[in-house]
Amino acid sequence: MKMFLSRLLLNSRSTQAWKDLSFPYETHRTILRAYPGTADGGPSRVLFRVEPMKDTGAIPVIVQSDLRPDWGRLGVTEDYFWDSVGHRLAGVETKEVHLGVRAGQILRFRLRANPTKKTLEGQRLGLLHEPEQLAWLSRKGQAGGFRPLAVAVVNEGVRDIRGQIGSATPSIRMLSILFDGRLAVMDPAVFVRTVADGVGTGKGFGFGLLSIASG
Repeated sequence: MKMFLSRLLLNSRSTQAWKDLSFPYETHRTILRAYPGTADGGPSRVLFRVEPMKDTGAIPVIVQSDLRPDWGRLGVTEDYFWDSVGHRLAGVETKEVHLGVRAGQILRFRLRANPTKKTLEGQRLGLLHEPEQLAWLSRKGQAGGFRPLAVAVVNEGVRDIRGQIGSATPSIRMLSILFDGRLAVMDPAVFVRTVADGVGTGKGFGFGLLSIASG
């Protein structure tokens, strides 16, 4: 399966970048501007994850998509991207990836997820304890064609996810858990689909991107 991975370096001194990052829905909307509209065959899924900030002043954002993005379409201010050499788009890298895996292959992975359970009333509640979170990941792996192996769990706490700027939509609170570790591919076809579609809920708010690497 073909997909595109982009690495954006946002400028930590940019007011517009911080405004987007403060409203994950706006981050998603800004990213989507780099793609054709739905009527023009836009991507079926765009996933993103904000990585920990570096000492350089760059805020890394990983983006995965079905189609190649055109980051020049964003319409953001000149200082939006981190730039050490004077070029506006110096802080953007995109590569085409043809995802092919085999059964039994061991891969490193990273996933920021919103592990939840559904109550009898249909309400979703965050899973607050690590054994529950690991069990959730195992269930997702069973359905998604992989088996988690050694996994480090970082509880990033409950995030106040604010809605669209200027919207009366109330904030929602979502538990953020960062999983880092290794996994074994059990069903290659199902696993590739899982990588493309993402894992869990909150994909429009920066959750669900399953990043993989060899080793």
